[in-house]
Amino acid sequence: MENKKLLIGISVIGFLLVMIFSLFHSISPYTTVSKLVEMGNANNVQVVGEIVKGSILMKDNKTYFKITDGVKTVDVVYNGQLNYYEGQIVIIGDFKNGVLYATEVLRKCHTEYRLEGK
Repeated sequence: MENKKLLIGISVIGFLLVMIFSLFHSISPYTTVSKLVEMGNANNVQVVGEIVKGSILMKDNKTYFKITDGVKTVDVVYNGQLNYYEGQIVIIGDFKNGVLYATEVLRKCHTEYRLEGK
């Protein structure tokens, strides 16, 4: 009977450790544009910043623009259309060779996110 309880206890602890590891691994904390530039190349990052006014250029169903945190600025390429939005946005994507290749662009509104361009 004690062996059964021990086995159940170890199983529960193992399951909880796997769940915690999975959740911790899937969480991608926000980073600023300045920290992104310091990181160099990065995959699946979530970057908070503001669109640089007048930087949006649409060509061949892609949108090219710049984001800033007020200190640093990076170029962004997004497969889709995007309108200028004043205020903070969250960009999810890969940062390679100084360019952020966005897979998603979210408008940051006080307590909610809206998928931009869709």
